[in-house]
Amino acid sequence: PKGWLEGKRKLARKLMKKYVRVKPHIQKVVDNFVNKNFKSKNIIGCHVRGTDFAYATATSVDKYFEILDEQKDALIFLATDQTQYVDLFRERYGDEKVLTYDSLRSDNDVAAFELENGSPYKKGEDVLIDTLLLSRTNSIIKCAAAGGEFALWFNDKLEVLHDFALESKFQKGGHWNRENTAFNRLGVGNDNR
Repeated sequence: PKGWLEGKRKLARKLMKKYVRVKPHIQKVVDNFVNKNFKSKNIIGCHVRGTDFAYATATSVDKYFEILDEQKDALIFLATDQTQYVDLFRERYGDEKVLTYDSLRSDNDVAAFELENGSPYKKGEDVLIDTLLLSRTNSIIKCAAAGGEFALWFNDKLEVLHDFALESKFQKGGHWNRENTAFNRLGVGNDNR
């Protein structure tokens, strides 16, 4: 799987460089966030997926914590669609060590992009900005979901600290439903964090 994935990343990076251009107003938001929060610091990007993520093995935040606990002098940029994950990371590492972009997140089993509040454009923009910010970190810990993978396509020098996708098993018939979400399978909720 690792060799196959590296081959696909190489192709994706080539296609991204050739065809994808980030709109200036999005790039400005990303650059401003990086200049304010990332300068001269060791930043580890973490992509943690919840809500509708159902096609692969969900990764417990405890596995992220095992890796992050060894990184004493790093700040964490957390890209997630779930407010509970933000709370768990901040409880463990403190508000000053966990950075997040102010994007729309869910606090239940409804995916952020399905929430009634917020425009569809803004929802997509939030994901793109999180992905671009992940690509600007020094290293990344990623789950088996697209955001972290896309960050690697935008930056071929981004170090992969850990790729949980290589440990994840594809869930055949893993069709999304409210009971089969990473959020529910991991027991991450308002009452049972």
